[in-house]
Amino acid sequence: MLHTILNLAKKHFPFLVLLCVAGFLYLYNHTGSLQPWDEAWYGAITQNMIKSNNPFVLEYNQHPFYDHPPFGFQLKALSMLVLGRSTLAIRLPEIVAGLLALVALYRTGTTVSSKWAGVWAGIILLTSRWFLFRARLGNLDILLVTTQLWTVTALFEMLSKKRRSMRSQTTISLLRNHAWFVLMFFFLSLSILSKALISLQLVPLVTLAGLYYIYTHKLDLKSVTVLILSAVVALIGPLLPWIVANSLVDSTEFIETLKTIGLRSNTTKAIRIEYIQTVVTYTRAAMHTWFKIGAITILISLPLLLIKKHRATFFFLLVYVFLAFAPYLISEKTEIWHLLPGIAALSLLIGVALDVSIAVISKKCQKILSVFLPQISKHITVLLKVGLSLSILTIATLNIKNYWSEFLHVYQYPSDYEKITWHIPYKNKPLYTTTDAYFPGLVFYANLDNQPVLYFSDSEDLQVCQEMIAANTPLQIVSRYGDWVMDRLGDTYLISREGDLVLTVLSPEVCKEYVVTK
Repeated sequence: MLHTILNLAKKHFPFLVLLCVAGFLYLYNHTGSLQPWDEAWYGAITQNMIKSNNPFVLEYNQHPFYDHPPFGFQLKALSMLVLGRSTLAIRLPEIVAGLLALVALYRTGTTVSSKWAGVWAGIILLTSRWFLFRARLGNLDILLVTTQLWTVTALFEMLSKKRRSMRSQTTISLLRNHAWFVLMFFFLSLSILSKALISLQLVPLVTLAGLYYIYTHKLDLKSVTVLILSAVVALIGPLLPWIVANSLVDSTEFIETLKTIGLRSNTTKAIRIEYIQTVVTYTRAAMHTWFKIGAITILISLPLLLIKKHRATFFFLLVYVFLAFAPYLISEKTEIWHLLPGIAALSLLIGVALDVSIAVISKKCQKILSVFLPQISKHITVLLKVGLSLSILTIATLNIKNYWSEFLHVYQYPSDYEKITWHIPYKNKPLYTTTDAYFPGLVFYANLDNQPVLYFSDSEDLQVCQEMIAANTPLQIVSRYGDWVMDRLGDTYLISREGDLVLTVLSPEVCKEYVVTK
């Protein structure tokens, strides 16, 4: 047993080193608070999932939440149940997903070329600025990237399988022999469940790959029927509980949100030059030095299509890269993190293209060097791979050095919006706030008992006070120090101050005095 483990460690040593480095970068310094918008937003939704014991219908601040599917929140809920209500608990699923993304790249690279293709692809993705940044946060982007990568991993595993005899196969043996075909659609389903319907962008890729697989393996009608039905079940099955459960709550709003948020129908236009420029600019900023290498690699991949042995590999890789970026070439609203699936696809293409190029160049060089330098000709492939590996490591190290302090040393301490919630006296009463800058952070850290956090402006103060008087309930307000609340009330009723945030509590009697005075 130990001997087997040592042999595996030796065989995959470069990749294991990469995983250890990635684990350190992902896990370093999570002592601060969740960031006030998406992270805390998702944390609050996860909190509500645990309270409601409903893993399919999401809720935020006492309202249904349809913007994203539940898979990522389910993973965060499991993490929170194990680790408790903490920053790391919300971020851990993305951290694990970040590691699994590297595993997917390594496996795919090894399948289509060699282990070095997977290692290089992993290094490139890990040291791309925005991938590393988001892998350390509790958003949903890295889970989306990882499930898409595993869809592609299953695709290339499927295509790498040799044709088997189809004689007298049972349904079970048929599915076992063609398991990667079904798994490809299952991972696609998980990808849709991870963040949004945007993963439907991969449907043309898996459809083409599936048809190519059926054609090249010359499957009979029975086998094709079984595989297609199994693929449909693998794709639709995981989605059904989410779709049915939310349709029963409010089918109209649910479907409308799927269209506008999931399919980005409200921002999708015709392709325009400024949209292309935005994608290029953001990709360059997200990948840093790797962007230029990626652009060159796309050009290198085109002649590699002419090599019969690698034709299918580069055809599907190039289609994958195109489809990963395609939705944003026709969208007027693109954020830099939207491009992470494309960056992962480009990283894989770079790794594979470099490895295959070395193999092609080595073969040509060996013929020439065998005449003049026969000793070197035997080792030309190793020399080229060592040289390329050192170059990639140098670029990766410089990238990490450039933005190490940019995000790894921030958010070390509890934030003001977390600390102010420590002093909230009534957890069973609503909390009002006059600032929306930290709104999701207040929702998450206040963790009220079935009560909302509500925003109100300076023109609504009398109305809110009258509501508190009618309900005989104290008014709890989080506001910025020096805003209109302090101007009108002073610090007489101030409970706590943290940085520029203050917590003020007015009893119903004080609310009455305030209304009368105004």
